[in-house]
Amino acid sequence: MREGPLLSIANLAVNYGDVQAVRDVNLDVYSGEVVALLGSNGAGKSTTLKAICRLIKPLSGEITFVGQSLMLQSTEKLVGLGIALVPERRRVFPALTVTENLEMGAYGRPATYTREGLEEMFDLFPVLRHYS
Repeated sequence: MREGPLLSIANLAVNYGDVQAVRDVNLDVYSGEVVALLGSNGAGKSTTLKAICRLIKPLSGEITFVGQSLMLQSTEKLVGLGIALVPERRRVFPALTVTENLEMGAYGRPATYTREGLEEMFDLFPVLRHYS
């Protein structure tokens, strides 16, 4: 029998001032799944992700992680749960090496988690080892 979703979004709506950026988004993500949000520029992909991470406040709807509401959680608390947004093409830490950037992604996790995670990333993307 399938367990409940890890992440669930129900009827999410987000406004930027008077402009409705996201309306009635519903999504369930289960353990082991890889999910992509696809759409044209301005479709609400980044806005949805920012709402999940509590970087912007939704107008309405519900977001839960392992059955617990995220609606009142801080972004910092979510990072501790392993929920974070890494913007693409922003070179968030351009002065750091690849290894240092990956270590930043594991901030707050046990050292064994970081070492194992680094090895996993280097196994998945061998070219990164050259830049570390």
